Amino acid sequence: MNEATTLSAAIDLSGAWMLDGALDGDDMEMTLPGDILSALVAAGRVADPYWGRNEYDARWVADRDWTVRRRVSVPDAGYDLVLSQLDTVAQVTVNGVE
Repeated sequence: MNEATTLSAAIDLSGAWMLDGALDGDDMEMTLPGDILSALVAAGRVADPYWGRNEYDARWVADRDWTVRRRVSVPDAGYDLVLSQLDTVAQVTVNGVE
């Protein structure tokens, strides 16, 4: 398979995803690439941590486990999952398989 074929078969997973359990079990939409804290700030659920002493009120964000999910239809087998910009400890599952 040449590079042109590989690129045309790629599925772009950037865009809207769901952030599970954002606050009190309430799910919210977020955009990837992106990060949890920025999504919470954009949704107005956390004050800008770079303003004044707000970073102290946002410490709880780092103490939680977060789940980001999205349903994706793949037309056939034969795809490789390639992750870029994943810069934290993560467990990635596809159809329940890690």
